[in-house]
Amino acid sequence: MEEFWEKQSVNATVCEMMLDSNEYISEPEVNEIMQVLPNYEDKYVLELGAGIGRFTSPLCDKAKNVIAVDFMQKFIERNKKENSHRNNLQLKCENVMKLDFPDLSFDMVFSNWLFMYLYDDEVKTLLSRILKWLRPGGKMFFRESCYTKVGNQGCEDNPSVFRSPPDYNKLINSVTAKTENGSFGFNVLTCKPIETYIKYKRNQHQIYWIMESERQEE
Repeated sequence: MEEFWEKQSVNATVCEMMLDSNEYISEPEVNEIMQVLPNYEDKYVLELGAGIGRFTSPLCDKAKNVIAVDFMQKFIERNKKENSHRNNLQLKCENVMKLDFPDLSFDMVFSNWLFMYLYDDEVKTLLSRILKWLRPGGKMFFRESCYTKVGNQGCEDNPSVFRSPPDYNKLINSVTAKTENGSFGFNVLTCKPIETYIKYKRNQHQIYWIMESERQEE
C-alpha cells in the first residue's frame, strides 16, 4: 500500500487523491457527504486517511477539534498548506494501524476510502480501537468502493480489497470493545450509495455507512 501511494502522491493533487483524471466530481461529492454526516458541530472529530484535506476543511468549519491523519507526507503537507490558518486542527503523518488515543477521545470518526486498503484482520482491529476511542453514542462515517475500482488511474497495481456491502456488514458486526464504561459495538444507522457517483459515473457501488457506538449486554 505504501509503495502504491508513493507513486500516486507525486504532486498531491485532487486527481491523485481520487485516482481519477476528472476532478469535477470532487466538489459535488464532498458537498453530498458533508450533508449526510451526523451532527459534529462543536464536537471532537478524528479523520482517518485525510489525504490532501478535501474533507478536513469542511470538518474544521464546524467541529471543535479535528485530528486529521494520513501516512503520505506529501498529502499532509498539502493539507497543512490549505488549512494552516485553522487553530482547531492537528495533522498527523502516521499509519492508521499505529495510532493510539485515550479511550473516549472523540465524538465522531470519519474515513473515506480507507478500509479498502486494509486486510480483514486489520479492519477488525481498527474498528475495535475506534469503538474505544469513541464516546458512548459517538458516530462513525466511512465510505468505500465496493465490488470494483472507482477511478481511471492507478489501476494496474492497485492493492485495494473491493469487498461487498455484506462483507463490510459482517466485519462491523464481528467487533466489540471493552471500555471502563462497559462493552460496546456498532449499530448501523445508514448504509447507502453515494448519489453523486450514480449521477456522474453510473456507479452504484460507492457505499457509505453511518454507525453509532452502542452498549452491548454482557
